[in-house]
Amino acid sequence: MNESSLNTYIEDTYGVVSDRPWNDDEAYVFRHARTRKWFGLVMHIPRYRLTHDPLDADTVTVLNVKCPSAAHGSFLDGKTVSPAYHMNRDHWLSVIIEEAGEDTVRTLLDLSYSITSDQNGRRKTGR
Repeated sequence: MNESSLNTYIEDTYGVVSDRPWNDDEAYVFRHARTRKWFGLVMHIPRYRLTHDPLDADTVTVLNVKCPSAAHGSFLDGKTVSPAYHMNRDHWLSVIIEEAGEDTVRTLLDLSYSITSDQNGRRKTGR
């Protein structure tokens, strides 16, 4: 899956377009229309941010998605899906969208969208 097809999939499936909360062409988010909660973050980053190998200098397009920590083991492969860069690694994963399988990207997006949605019609209060 490339970045353009990712954006099209999200727009067609969830009815939202990307939001750019920063003056940065290298990162943007996808939010729920009503609650504005993030369910995806797209960034262009050096691969070494994920591998921690300074020789991995090429730039990759990463999608960060929320995922229950109990499900991480089902998706982590150390190559295309890693603990999240720049987010809480217990709750988010980073997916290299050009290299991960399209089914993996869609499954993780669907999961992230579902667990970040406000299913009761109101925001959770933490109680």
